[in-house]
Amino acid sequence: MNNTHCIVLLLPHIDGNRTSIERFKSFIYAFKLHYQHIKIINFQFPPSANLFLGVDESDVDDKSISNVYKNYLITIKPNLNRIQSVFFKLANAKNRKYVKPLLWLHQIVYGNDIFTPTNTQSLLDSLKSLQIKNGYIIACGGPFGIWAIADNLARNLNYKLVLDYRDPYTFGFAPIDGSVLVHKLKKFFKRNYELKLLEKANLITTVSISLKNFFPKKNQNKIFVLPNGSNINVNEGLINPTPTNFNIVYAGTLYNIQLNNLVFFEALKIFISDKNTSTINLFFLGAGGNLKLQKILHSYNLTAITTITPRQTKVQMLNYMCNASCFLHLKYGANSGVITSKQAEYLAFKKAILLPVSDYGDLAESITTNKAGKVCNSVNQTLAFLNSLWLKHINKESLIVERPANTIVTRETVANNFIQLITSI
Repeated sequence: MNNTHCIVLLLPHIDGNRTSIERFKSFIYAFKLHYQHIKIINFQFPPSANLFLGVDESDVDDKSISNVYKNYLITIKPNLNRIQSVFFKLANAKNRKYVKPLLWLHQIVYGNDIFTPTNTQSLLDSLKSLQIKNGYIIACGGPFGIWAIADNLARNLNYKLVLDYRDPYTFGFAPIDGSVLVHKLKKFFKRNYELKLLEKANLITTVSISLKNFFPKKNQNKIFVLPNGSNINVNEGLINPTPTNFNIVYAGTLYNIQLNNLVFFEALKIFISDKNTSTINLFFLGAGGNLKLQKILHSYNLTAITTITPRQTKVQMLNYMCNASCFLHLKYGANSGVITSKQAEYLAFKKAILLPVSDYGDLAESITTNKAGKVCNSVNQTLAFLNSLWLKHINKESLIVERPANTIVTRETVANNFIQLITSI
């Protein structure tokens, strides 16, 4: 147990049903096993902030960070500038599109993200009072407004700076379904700042080789890949090799950009045309509220076989995942560098993964490398794949796809690798 160094973890949010929070939980648990002194910094913006970011706190329970690690928390309520005050007053789920211009305005007027905290002197004073001379400031993004705070803390405390990227900042693509204009403004205002951060950082982590390759060559020697692990610890004995129904499962958030290509829906319409649809199910777990999806399903006469749910907890997901016949990916527009945590979960539940149209990137590579399913590029290819699975289904053959031994990555493994990287700097 290390008692000479302090771990200071800056998080954009601490509670809710998001895959990012599962990453944070695994990190905190690993730190707790190895370090005596841990502080988790919670920047408590108004509740509408999390609503805008799609973080649902309605399922906060006794396993949430705010409950399990309450003795490690330092909560900071940022002072809000005028634009922030208006934004957080209006930023609820229903009027999201109307407040987006405030994101642009804040970037122009203040030159930073609207989620950038202020009045953090009390935080610095609190950490100084610990009187621990050595430590690590670990900032997880995004949003990336807290990184300015991390930089300031590292400089004033003489701690080492660690940056954990899950999404690109100014290098790489714009946030999925985010504003291209805001991303351009970020590049204009923050690129030089990010370059300085990359120079100052002692360690940089990201979730894929593709994202790592976005960064300048001169920084590559201190950038390491910590992939997304599976959010669910899978008991393989619970996985049903021959589900009663033919269940196609999509897990997680569904963005409108993923619905620009309709190959899957066209193929599925043809697929069910000569079959008893009472035994065929299409599940979108977590896509509740996506109006575009509902319109597409209606136009392809797929509504009757489809179930759309709000975001599910791990417990709620388990039955769906264990009884899947196959898992579905839908590519993220022209972005080839997106590798979501659902891929780790799909691999862990050992059923075939379908990508109806190749992203020519991380998703296709993972499926192909792990021999985990089928990457298609047309209605006919997608239809042929579905029919091949259907034949196995009606013959009651096992639908389990055996994976290579090193395919399934758990959150625990990723967190332990993070500890090793941190202790090496």
